[in-house]
Amino acid sequence: MFKQVALMALAVVVLIIGTGVVAAGGGTDDGRLNSGDRAATVAIYYTYGNGTITTKEGKQVTAKVVNGVELWYATKAGDGQKLFQVSAEQIKQAVSANQANEIQIASSKGYSLNYNKTTKAFYVLGPNYVFTWEDTLGLAK
Repeated sequence: MFKQVALMALAVVVLIIGTGVVAAGGGTDDGRLNSGDRAATVAIYYTYGNGTITTKEGKQVTAKVVNGVELWYATKAGDGQKLFQVSAEQIKQAVSANQANEIQIASSKGYSLNYNKTTKAFYVLGPNYVFTWEDTLGLAK
């Protein structure tokens, strides 16, 4: 719900100003990976689920862990619409099954989630939009 409200606010700003500026002074801080990108045309989020991690003491505990990536955009009506969601397993399969350096993992409505094996970075491509971030969590390994 919060994502839909944030995306609706994003659409209103874009429609009123007409320049693609998402927010004056620093972006939207709702957990999106591209929160500081004021020209963002989509919102990029990690998805979370329960997983097992090992503590510093070597104990196995259940915790929230990143388990994928999702992209959202705001429709002309201001509704948040999910473009796609890709699990960590789907990302790993796409990267390991492909010998190319540049890999398209998912796409919808002109936007795509991609991975570069050389730079070990994800990037989203879309109409007049590019956003890149490092795979610091090892989702593609």
